[in-house]
Amino acid sequence: GGGGGAGGCAASLPSDCKLLPDGDVVSSTASKLAKHTTPYAATDAAESEPALPEELLAWPPPPLHIPAAPRRPTAWWSPTSLQELLALKASLGERGRIVTGASEVTIEARYKRRSADAYLSPSRVPQLVACEDGAKGLTLGACAPLSDVEALCEAAGRARPGCEGEAARACATMLRWFASTQIRNVASLGGNIATASPISDMIPTLLACGASLTAASEARGERTVPLAGFVTGYRRVALEPDEVIVSFFVPHCAPLEFVRPYKQARRREDDISIVSCALRVRLEPAQREGRGVWVVSDAALAYGGLAPTAVLAAKTADKLRGCTWDAAAVDALLPAVMSELAVPHDAPGGQPEYRTALAGSFLFKFFVATSASLATVAPVGSPPPPLVAEADASAAVSWLEEPKPASGGEQRFPHASYPGLESQSPGGKTAWGIEGPRAIEPPTASEKEARRGGDGGLAPKGSSGADSDRVRVVGESHPHAAGRLHTTGEAEYTDDVRPPAGMLHAWLVRATVAPASILRIDAAAARAMPGVADVIFASDLPPGGQNALGPVAKDEECFADGHASHVGQVIGVAVADSIEAARAAAEAQHQAAGGEGEQEEGYPDGGPEPEPEEGRDEEGGGERGGEGGEGELSGGWPGEEPGERAVVRQRDEDAPPPDPVERLCAVPLAARVLDQQRLSGPEAASVARAYARLDVPVEGGDDLAARSVVPLVVVAAVRPAEPDPVAGQTLGHLPNVAAAHEGKGDGAPARLDAVVLEVNHLPRCRRATRL
Repeated sequence: GGGGGAGGCAASLPSDCKLLPDGDVVSSTASKLAKHTTPYAATDAAESEPALPEELLAWPPPPLHIPAAPRRPTAWWSPTSLQELLALKASLGERGRIVTGASEVTIEARYKRRSADAYLSPSRVPQLVACEDGAKGLTLGACAPLSDVEALCEAAGRARPGCEGEAARACATMLRWFASTQIRNVASLGGNIATASPISDMIPTLLACGASLTAASEARGERTVPLAGFVTGYRRVALEPDEVIVSFFVPHCAPLEFVRPYKQARRREDDISIVSCALRVRLEPAQREGRGVWVVSDAALAYGGLAPTAVLAAKTADKLRGCTWDAAAVDALLPAVMSELAVPHDAPGGQPEYRTALAGSFLFKFFVATSASLATVAPVGSPPPPLVAEADASAAVSWLEEPKPASGGEQRFPHASYPGLESQSPGGKTAWGIEGPRAIEPPTASEKEARRGGDGGLAPKGSSGADSDRVRVVGESHPHAAGRLHTTGEAEYTDDVRPPAGMLHAWLVRATVAPASILRIDAAAARAMPGVADVIFASDLPPGGQNALGPVAKDEECFADGHASHVGQVIGVAVADSIEAARAAAEAQHQAAGGEGEQEEGYPDGGPEPEPEEGRDEEGGGERGGEGGEGELSGGWPGEEPGERAVVRQRDEDAPPPDPVERLCAVPLAARVLDQQRLSGPEAASVARAYARLDVPVEGGDDLAARSVVPLVVVAAVRPAEPDPVAGQTLGHLPNVAAAHEGKGDGAPARLDAVVLEVNHLPRCRRATRL
């Protein structure tokens, strides 16, 4: 501000700021919302928006079918009746995927390359989107948006303030923190349950509530399935290919029945659970040892994130039934539930001890919470609620039940004048000769006009632009320049721009194995695919073309040339007239990267090692599988059929180059590792084709003249867990070893002094080791 002190800037403050008595300026979210929020109907964008087509306003909407096309191989169906949907599912089976929010289907299509012949949208089928609060429970449409399900559960919980509404409130509580508002507006309960994620938030909640579902098919009609028997394994459910989940039923709770959901995540908003759980107990008063107590008549403990599927702690629940509901009984059950649900040390996701401890922690929190609730819902004359230590009373609080207000904040910044450093008069100088703050000149007429036109046509109607005449304050915050464009939907993104004629799309071809040498590439099949303009590799660069990249030193390759040093390295690029065609060409090249030759360091999919081909030597001669040897490797995606268009050679870069002196001094015995195979002498000779010169003592003489050199072939299978062979053992004592003698000395008793064995230490790393 131009003036000194608090009064010098009071007149220049913007309307969304206020001046504190100490001279500081405060700007808050609430004040900005009051100033900058404009109804969309009051903007120029609303006036220029085209009218919604009448076809989209028709209700009920007609069925919709978008057939497949060469560039869009998947058809789209949007039926309007359950009969139509079941007929389509019966015809398509697993090739027809039902989509609502499409988050899981999108991941499968993009990253798992799982395609479908047709997508079926059930959002227009009344039975699948209807939600109802009935006398016995909630009926939730399988494809109803989660925001609608949440609203119904909240209303049902308010309408039943006692224990009867516990299940509805538990579902609403968990759904409040389920993803974001945008996701809940399109995602469905049926999609979440059918995905059968082990860390699902809703599966444990519905399991604890005793929910069931209705599935229907055209051939067999409807059937009811308890949710406890619906999830059969990791990402597997008891749903036939022609069946559709129609609805879920969540029964209301009985008197003195309590349900609480719990969730532990790394953050509250938009995060998957580390462990999720929902616990339910039904209590009844009883007399034991001459005093009134609460006894558990029924219980269900459901957990997610502790096993490949959401699980019910059935053993602990059995122990809990009939027990007195007090701190001593719960303390005794904590080791039981943690033992029943113990997470293995090698379980995916890690943190096994922490996740196991959460199972007991949630049970204890549940006990404290229900004990506190008993004091308000128990009938008159009932036993007193269980005693809870004062230090443990805070365990009844769960962040899932806390208010979830809109984000906001307050910014506080000091006045622009600093006494002692700057002069209080505009344009003055301090004692050090530094110029003080200068008075800000009012904007010119052209500047005012520019500011009035800077809202992109979205200024509120009737705006006078009077704020442009005021003095700006240092530190004042403003809405993002494109904020109004984003909130009104007028912002233009890349996908909104009409592509120019002849525009091409690209998809990278990447290395799937490494380190590897690229021997040859055949892209003829990929280049012949529809819509593909070309598939380009380093060998396709014109003479004098530049393949080197780098911001300063050009020390990186654009396309791998002759050698791939890491998985994912760019080998080439497929160019086509659509992104789908380019991706298909790149993936076809991936599938074709292999076929000829062998893989010497383990299959990408973890399969067994291939046996060597009979009588085949590597290029340049030499022994197969010896120390520092090389072998051809066929690349490719895990699980794909090998092709015959590209061959790479895998090398063990950790193995040092052979030293001539060392080779002369070492016992020149080569061995080929086979997976637990015991071969006869002729078979070993024909498979390994490795000969070794080994001094073998001949019976009847120890002098050097009586010693003969016998070519041997040793085929051994040695696992690292077994004791290593040591020098001095006879060949007959080595595990899984067969020796073949050829020529002179056949049948002589052999004594093994040293051996070089190639051992499969790691799944993808085989190296020669001298034992």
